[in-house]
Amino acid sequence: DSQSLGEFGPGAALGEIAMVVGQKRTADLHAVDDVKLLVLQWKALENLGRMLPMITAPLFLNIARILGQRLINKA
Repeated sequence: DSQSLGEFGPGAALGEIAMVVGQKRTADLHAVDDVKLLVLQWKALENLGRMLPMITAPLFLNIARILGQRLINKA
């Protein structure tokens, strides 16, 4: 009994809340076309952040912006 929550295009970030808080995702994704995915794991990002903070800082900022926008959209 699935329900569509919307459509996402190229560059969309999905599962970021689960990644940051370390809990199960709140939804599943079903692609209607072929897709290319980049899977990020929080522990790997933390390790990379310790070694190369100048590279990961913009990524962490972008994740924070995405989370903030998700909160605004839910309000």
